[in-house]
Amino acid sequence: MKTILVVDDTPTNLALVTQILEDDYRILVATSGARALRIVRSQAPPDLILLDIRMPVMNGFEVCAQLKADPTTASIPIIFLSGMAAPEEEARGLKVGAVDYLRKPFDPDVLLARVNGHVGIHKAARFVPQAIRTIFGDQSVADLKIGDRATGTMTVLVTHSRNDAGTSLDAANRHHAVVGPIVRSHHGFVHRFDSDRSVAVFPGPASNAQEAALAISKSIFDQTPGLGLHTADVTFGVLGDSTYWALSLSDGPVEIAAALARRSQGDVLMSPATQAALASTGTKPDQTTTDGGELVP
Repeated sequence: MKTILVVDDTPTNLALVTQILEDDYRILVATSGARALRIVRSQAPPDLILLDIRMPVMNGFEVCAQLKADPTTASIPIIFLSGMAAPEEEARGLKVGAVDYLRKPFDPDVLLARVNGHVGIHKAARFVPQAIRTIFGDQSVADLKIGDRATGTMTVLVTHSRNDAGTSLDAANRHHAVVGPIVRSHHGFVHRFDSDRSVAVFPGPASNAQEAALAISKSIFDQTPGLGLHTADVTFGVLGDSTYWALSLSDGPVEIAAALARRSQGDVLMSPATQAALASTGTKPDQTTTDGGELVP
């Protein structure tokens, strides 16, 4: 069951929204902005947040801005529920990152329909990271279509599992459960999880990928993971048919990073291109990072 966090300092409003949604969703409630932030950051994030604007100490705009500034919570859709009817307030809410704005008093059927719609969009969008949608110039997953492609300079990180991670689904998922959050916290995204490796992409500075790789190495050092980094022009394309589509990633950069990962023994091997990208920003490879230039095919 999907989870909705309702944030309002008025108990009667919390009770009304809960009554409307509780048959279809698991409901969490918070009576202040600070409490809402603690809930979001202390457990699995909700699938959607219904957020009041006029609250003491921290208003809804401030709560939304904090959530959107944090890469780990930025993708959570937020709908403002407010008695503020001025158009400029609605525009402000959408500008700080909300996906919708519903004025109080609201119709229960309209509220449920809006929540259902945005939860559905969010579920689909989870498979297309915001970074990719931005590269394509689209703000919604619905705007992507078969044949679209985009190219940008990015760093690919391949994490190669060892021990029993490649033969046990549970072990592989334990490995990926460590890799995924670290990648996202360093402004990257996981393009693919396989039984014996993960492929992550970092559209920003190569230092983000380097820091993520080192954090992964330290977190699962007992598994002696293989880690390889390669910076290149990466092309994403939308492949599929009328009923199913997926994102493809150019093979060349992935295979170079994968070759380095297979040779790694728990350290981080990077290609000359990644070393050059780090040098261009004044970043030096960490002392625990091995020069892997000679391993590039």
